[in-house]
Amino acid sequence: MTTPEMIEVKTAELEGLALEWALAKAMGMPMCEEAIQPDRIIVGRGDGDLRPFELNDQTIALMKSDRISVVPEFDGGWHAYVYREEEEPLSRGEGSEIGIAVGRAYVAVELGNVVSIPMELVQ
Repeated sequence: MTTPEMIEVKTAELEGLALEWALAKAMGMPMCEEAIQPDRIIVGRGDGDLRPFELNDQTIALMKSDRISVVPEFDGGWHAYVYREEEEPLSRGEGSEIGIAVGRAYVAVELGNVVSIPMELVQ
Protein backbone atom coordinates (compact mmCIF):
# COMPACT_ATOMS: atom_id res chain seq x y z
CA MET A 1 0.00 0.00 0.00
CA THR A 2 1.50 3.33 -1.02
CA THR A 3 1.34 6.18 1.47
CA PRO A 4 -0.79 9.01 0.06
CA GLU A 5 0.42 12.60 0.09
CA MET A 6 -1.27 14.32 3.05
CA ILE A 7 -2.60 17.84 3.54
CA GLU A 8 -3.86 19.60 6.67
CA VAL A 9 -7.50 20.71 6.66
CA LYS A 10 -9.62 22.41 9.33
CA THR A 11 -12.09 19.93 10.78
CA ALA A 12 -14.90 22.48 10.37
CA GLU A 13 -14.25 22.49 6.60
CA LEU A 14 -14.25 18.72 6.07
CA GLU A 15 -16.85 17.51 3.61
CA GLY A 16 -17.52 14.64 1.27
CA LEU A 17 -14.97 11.85 1.16
CA ALA A 18 -12.54 13.88 3.26
CA LEU A 19 -15.04 13.85 6.14
CA GLU A 20 -15.73 10.15 5.66
CA TRP A 21 -12.00 9.38 5.75
CA ALA A 22 -11.37 11.53 8.84
CA LEU A 23 -14.37 10.02 10.62
CA ALA A 24 -13.16 6.48 9.90
CA LYS A 25 -9.74 7.41 11.31
CA ALA A 26 -11.31 9.06 14.37
CA MET A 27 -13.40 5.94 15.02
CA GLY A 28 -10.31 3.72 14.72
CA MET A 29 -11.73 1.78 11.79
CA PRO A 30 -9.23 -0.25 9.79
CA MET A 31 -9.15 0.54 6.09
CA CYS A 32 -8.40 -1.92 3.33
CA GLU A 33 -5.65 -1.30 0.76
CA GLU A 34 -8.19 0.15 -1.68
CA ALA A 35 -9.98 2.28 0.96
CA ILE A 36 -10.32 5.44 -1.13
CA GLN A 37 -12.89 4.93 -3.88
CA PRO A 38 -14.43 7.57 -6.18
CA ASP A 39 -17.75 7.52 -4.30
CA ARG A 40 -16.98 6.19 -0.80
CA ILE A 41 -14.40 5.19 1.80
CA ILE A 42 -14.24 1.45 2.39
CA VAL A 43 -13.61 0.40 5.99
CA GLY A 44 -12.92 -2.92 7.66
CA ARG A 45 -11.66 -5.62 5.34
CA GLY A 46 -13.41 -4.13 2.35
CA ASP A 47 -16.84 -5.39 3.37
CA GLY A 48 -18.37 -2.14 4.57
CA ASP A 49 -18.42 1.56 3.96
CA LEU A 50 -19.00 4.66 6.03
CA ARG A 51 -21.82 7.08 5.17
CA PRO A 52 -21.90 9.94 7.71
CA PHE A 53 -24.09 12.23 5.63
CA GLU A 54 -27.33 10.53 6.50
CA LEU A 55 -29.06 10.13 9.81
CA ASN A 56 -28.46 6.39 9.76
CA ASP A 57 -27.66 3.62 12.24
CA GLN A 58 -23.96 4.60 12.32
CA THR A 59 -24.75 8.21 13.18
CA ILE A 60 -27.33 7.27 15.82
CA ALA A 61 -24.96 4.75 17.43
CA LEU A 62 -22.23 7.41 17.59
CA MET A 63 -24.67 9.92 19.11
CA LYS A 64 -25.67 7.42 21.80
CA SER A 65 -22.20 6.14 22.66
CA ASP A 66 -20.57 9.58 22.90
CA ARG A 67 -23.57 11.57 24.11
CA ILE A 68 -23.72 13.86 21.09
CA SER A 69 -26.57 16.36 21.08
CA VAL A 70 -27.89 17.98 17.92
CA VAL A 71 -29.48 21.43 17.75
CA PRO A 72 -31.27 22.88 14.71
CA GLU A 73 -30.28 26.37 13.67
CA PHE A 74 -32.64 29.05 12.45
CA ASP A 75 -30.91 29.17 9.04
CA GLY A 76 -31.54 25.47 8.45
CA GLY A 77 -28.15 24.15 9.51
CA TRP A 78 -27.29 21.94 12.48
CA HIS A 79 -24.90 22.09 15.43
CA ALA A 80 -23.65 18.96 17.17
CA TYR A 81 -22.00 18.87 20.60
CA VAL A 82 -19.97 15.95 22.00
CA TYR A 83 -20.43 15.57 25.76
CA ARG A 84 -19.35 12.01 26.60
CA GLU A 85 -19.31 12.04 30.42
CA GLU A 86 -18.80 15.79 30.83
CA GLU A 87 -21.23 18.56 31.80
CA GLU A 88 -19.87 20.92 29.14
CA PRO A 89 -19.33 19.96 25.50
CA LEU A 90 -15.86 18.74 24.54
CA SER A 91 -16.26 19.75 20.91
CA ARG A 92 -18.71 21.24 18.45
CA GLY A 93 -19.47 20.64 14.79
CA GLU A 94 -21.68 22.43 12.29
CA GLY A 95 -23.17 21.23 9.05
CA SER A 96 -26.02 21.48 6.60
CA GLU A 97 -27.05 17.92 7.56
CA ILE A 98 -27.20 16.22 10.96
CA GLY A 99 -24.66 13.59 9.93
CA ILE A 100 -22.15 16.21 8.79
CA ALA A 101 -22.43 18.15 12.05
CA VAL A 102 -22.08 14.95 14.12
CA GLY A 103 -19.13 13.78 12.02
CA ARG A 104 -17.28 17.07 12.35
CA ALA A 105 -17.89 17.23 16.10
CA TYR A 106 -16.64 13.68 16.60
CA VAL A 107 -13.55 14.20 14.44
CA ALA A 108 -12.77 17.40 16.38
CA VAL A 109 -12.90 15.67 19.76
CA GLU A 110 -10.81 12.71 18.57
CA LEU A 111 -8.31 14.26 16.15
CA GLY A 112 -8.44 18.00 16.84
CA ASN A 113 -9.46 21.10 14.93
CA VAL A 114 -6.98 20.43 12.12
CA VAL A 115 -6.51 16.98 10.57
CA SER A 116 -4.18 15.47 7.99
CA ILE A 117 -6.02 13.80 5.14
CA PRO A 118 -4.96 12.39 1.77
CA MET A 119 -4.59 15.24 -0.71
CA GLU A 120 -6.68 13.38 -3.30
CA LEU A 121 -9.74 13.80 -1.05
CA VAL A 122 -9.65 17.60 -1.03
CA GLN A 123 -12.35 18.93 -3.34
